Amino acid sequence: MDTHKLSLHICNSIKQYIIDLESVSQTVRTQYEKRNNLKTRLALNLGLQTKLKIVTLLLLLMSQNSNCNGFGSRNSMLRTRVIGTRYGKLQGVILPMDQHKYLKPVEAYLGVPYATPPTGSNRFAPTRAPAPWDDVKTVDQMGPVCPQRLPDISNETLVLERMPKGRLEYLRRLLPRLKNQSEDCLYMNIYTPVQGNDFEL
Repeated sequence: MDTHKLSLHICNSIKQYIIDLESVSQTVRTQYEKRNNLKTRLALNLGLQTKLKIVTLLLLLMSQNSNCNGFGSRNSMLRTRVIGTRYGKLQGVILPMDQHKYLKPVEAYLGVPYATPPTGSNRFAPTRAPAPWDDVKTVDQMGPVCPQRLPDISNETLVLERMPKGRLEYLRRLLPRLKNQSEDCLYMNIYTPVQGNDFEL
């Protein structure tokens, strides 16, 4: 084999070697990118799953807390200690004083019966003590108020001729609580500082 053919053969071998190297390099690069993409996808997927779990948890917590402000949401409010009365045990709710910076939460026992309902055969008769109960009575909603005629404050100009502005503002806050009226209205609301243990009332 002459020198020219030998050098041509060596050049072709080197060229093939370089092509093979480039091919191997490309394969390695592709595998590396696939692996990185897989890692990235896994990381993104895990990141998304974690974020979804966190968002779901936050939504659950927010939905629970959003219900704690009203009197009507029985299941979501914080419960008070159980207190004993001569008629039976009571459990109320803990009301936060969020709008008042320096006030601590209070225990509220709302709609506690203090006499038999003055309805039916008891109408116009002297009241009697309520019948005792065995289970713990949940008292977390205000009872109805006695029937009464509510003032009409729809026309502010006319109302302000009859009363000061402060009284009008007070009535605006009070009237929504007076909408639920009934002859069965002998209930009281008890508020006390939050305490931890059961006790006798």
